[in-house]
Amino acid sequence: MLDRILDQRLQSQRRNFYVLQGFRDGDFIANALAEASFLNLKIVANDLEFQSQRDQAALVGV
Repeated sequence: MLDRILDQRLQSQRRNFYVLQGFRDGDFIANALAEASFLNLKIVANDLEFQSQRDQAALVGV
């Protein structure tokens, strides 16, 4: 009987651990996606800046 109680508690603790680990993994994925989106925005901003510089150079005749 005592073994069953201890086994149930251990199973419950393992279950709780896996649930918490899943949340942590979800946070990691969310952070990675947020960083990727931010970097994509930086790329777009740089592309726009380069296009502007190219257009200015074309007007000057370089």
